[in-house]
Amino acid sequence: HSPDIVVSVLQELFRRDAMKRVLSGRNEDKAVVSTQSTGYREAFDHVIKSRHSPDIVVSVLQELFRRDAMKRVLSGRNEDTLQPVLVFLVSHVTNPRYCSVLCDVAHVLADLYSPILGMSPAIDKLFEKLNKRLQFEIKVQERYMKLQGAMECFFTATGLS
Repeated sequence: HSPDIVVSVLQELFRRDAMKRVLSGRNEDKAVVSTQSTGYREAFDHVIKSRHSPDIVVSVLQELFRRDAMKRVLSGRNEDTLQPVLVFLVSHVTNPRYCSVLCDVAHVLADLYSPILGMSPAIDKLFEKLNKRLQFEIKVQERYMKLQGAMECFFTATGLS
């Protein structure tokens, strides 16, 4: 179900972009790359703003990574277009099903937008929330690993393993 929606969103956007290229008569490589970037950005923005399930949003993010388009999609955003991305990350980054992909997205965002931190209080606050969520998750994982190690020692000592 989820992959079908992702594929249909991406296909529809690229179909429209390809039609625009044909109608405008522009077939140069730069136009194709620009149109693809716009299509990727449109697809991502559509999915993130239309409040699809996190599974669908993460599937689109995975596809963007696979197509090596993540940096292009996330770069050049203003406060209004960056906020929904950060809100989604803050909301879902600690979910074990999404953590790996969303941490990669957070790294890309940090690389792209760390030079402009301090210019927008709303964006700064969201980055701070994201940082706190990640720090908390790291502490939880560390505790989990310690507990798992203690349980393994116990099971080994009692011969239950």
